Amino acid sequence: MTNNKIDPPKDGFAVANNSQRTAAKIAGWSGLFTFAIVVFGNFVLLGPLVIPRNAADTARNILAHETQFRAALTCFISYDIGAIVLSTALYASLASSSPEVLTIIMLAFRSLDWPRLFAPGCGSNRTTSREDWLFTV
Repeated sequence: MTNNKIDPPKDGFAVANNSQRTAAKIAGWSGLFTFAIVVFGNFVLLGPLVIPRNAADTARNILAHETQFRAALTCFISYDIGAIVLSTALYASLASSSPEVLTIIMLAFRSLDWPRLFAPGCGSNRTTSREDWLFTV
């Protein structure tokens, strides 16, 4: 049976056990992976297909480049899976903290919503412009 508590302090600092170290490594790698994959999907794959304020041309682009659009959707699904892995790994590595601290950290992580930081309007139902979005943040 594994121990989820932090190991006794050494030199005045609390030391994480092996399962917490592994969870922290998984969280770090999945965070880098999800960031890279969502930026690639938004700016490299989907960005050239979308024509601002012209839905008809955007639809024509998507129909003409279906494989590129499907690859962008695959990136977004991979991001969703990576975000679940990331939040689970963060929970596992911080589970021995007080419940209040853990709840605040997880709420802050959830409210971050990475794609909207880099591409306002993508994945949300906001109808405001990029400039309006900057003033609401």
